Amino acid sequence: MHLDARLALRAALAPLRNLMGFDAEADMDLSPRQQLKQDGQVIVIFALMLTVLVGLVGIAVDSTFAWRGSLQIQRASDAAALAGVVYMPGDFPTAKTTAKAESAKNGYTDGIGSTTIAVTNTMANPRELDVSVTAPVPTFFIKLFGIDHFTVTRSSKAVFILPVPMGSPENYYGTFGSYLVNNHPVALTGPNAETLNARGFWGSILTQGADMVNGDAYMPKWNANPGLNPNPQDTINYYNYAIYMPPGTSAGNVWIFDPGFCNTDSTQGTGDHWIGGTGAVYTKYELYNTNNQPYNLGAQTKLGDSGTMFANLSYRDSSEGGGSGSSCTSISDPNNGEHYHNAWWKLTGSQGANQQLSGGAGGQTYRVHVTTDPGDTSQDNVNAINDFAIFASATGGTPQVYGIGAMQMYSPLAGNSDSTFYLAQIDQQSGAGKTVEINLYDPGDTGNLTADLTILQPTTSGWSTVNMTWTAKKVASNGVNCVTSSGGLVGSVRTAQGGTSYFNGCWLTMDISIPITYTAPQNGWWKINYHMSNGSGNSTDETTWQVNIRGNPVHLIQ
Repeated sequence: MHLDARLALRAALAPLRNLMGFDAEADMDLSPRQQLKQDGQVIVIFALMLTVLVGLVGIAVDSTFAWRGSLQIQRASDAAALAGVVYMPGDFPTAKTTAKAESAKNGYTDGIGSTTIAVTNTMANPRELDVSVTAPVPTFFIKLFGIDHFTVTRSSKAVFILPVPMGSPENYYGTFGSYLVNNHPVALTGPNAETLNARGFWGSILTQGADMVNGDAYMPKWNANPGLNPNPQDTINYYNYAIYMPPGTSAGNVWIFDPGFCNTDSTQGTGDHWIGGTGAVYTKYELYNTNNQPYNLGAQTKLGDSGTMFANLSYRDSSEGGGSGSSCTSISDPNNGEHYHNAWWKLTGSQGANQQLSGGAGGQTYRVHVTTDPGDTSQDNVNAINDFAIFASATGGTPQVYGIGAMQMYSPLAGNSDSTFYLAQIDQQSGAGKTVEINLYDPGDTGNLTADLTILQPTTSGWSTVNMTWTAKKVASNGVNCVTSSGGLVGSVRTAQGGTSYFNGCWLTMDISIPITYTAPQNGWWKINYHMSNGSGNSTDETTWQVNIRGNPVHLIQ
């Protein structure tokens, strides 16, 4: 090699020679041939090091790409679990199909290439859905070493907290108990003379022409001064009652007691009465298959309704204090709605599709929607209460009937006594470690009686008073200026005293922290107790109840 070229090569290799530990001064003693040989060694070693360096860079780049791919797989897994879990616990096959379809939308289809999607549920929590997505993430640089992909698995768990069941642990709802007919007590029994437990209240609904200060938060059209202060009436989302058919049940039917309006006094019959005026009252009952999607009304299938059978009714029952006028007790035509005064009317099989209910392999939830007519302006000034009860029967098991999301109740409350009602069912998976929010609209219209309200938490030996914090907000323009908060943990709330209601036209919100050790004794049913004192006789209370578990009903868990 020419001397200048050799010197140029050595100068270029000097940094590498120093990095490798060659002694530059010692190199001066070597012959040109020995120096050239040493330079060749440096080049070979550098080439080997460069190969390793390129490999390490390739591994770093491909690892970063695999990490990015794993995030995409995790998102697909999360989305799949959240999409499918809304069908739990009643329809696992649909949950599984929906989860896989959602994963495919995010680029990972089961069975395509080496992608696999496992969807499982767990007996420990039937409302949980577990999804695992396994998919290849391609490589780039390290293909040179024979590795053309990484296999990545990511898993997700989602739970679906169903609407809190309210008001009833049985296959009937709103069964006040013995009621008065012509001032004589009559025991309420089922459609086929079944024995029913007295639960102390009737299911209830106010007319659209009512004033919301009368105790119904959602049906009335007015917030005082009809025509001037419209209330945000909601006849779509309220009021709903679940008919849960357990697995294996069939031939299910739904019955409504005293479904139409028949004016009495406030304590006889079911307590239907005009608050103001004597106009016609409209009540409608609709039956839906929820398709196990209780939050998605658009995904539910309508099975039948009462049509106009209970529309435009303005009859009276004079034997129950209803005054004079056309009597609802003298009608013999079964197609006339008032024929069912103080009697059961069958909703399923009577109207619409004539379809009976079934539970299927995983159970099925149906929905009875009770509403007034928001389109009939002739009833805009009709202010009345229509009360009723619901009963469900089936072959092969016992259904459950309860309020969904909210319920409207009417109850005569006896003085110098306690009236206790089932409030809500909170199971361990839904409630442990969470906060339950109880909203009562317009509680405490109890006349001269003093009313103290407590919430009873289930224990292994019964029920006990639980501490709470509460706040209140006035929403009815002609309601009282309600007390705004408890100011700390308390065991009870006084709602009325000396003829003054403290929450008339107000939402009373109570927050209760459920301990992480909660195991849902007494099948998870909480109760609400009214202690009435400082007077005798009865008062009546029309109240809207709502119970929720704080947090998103559909969410991922660890």
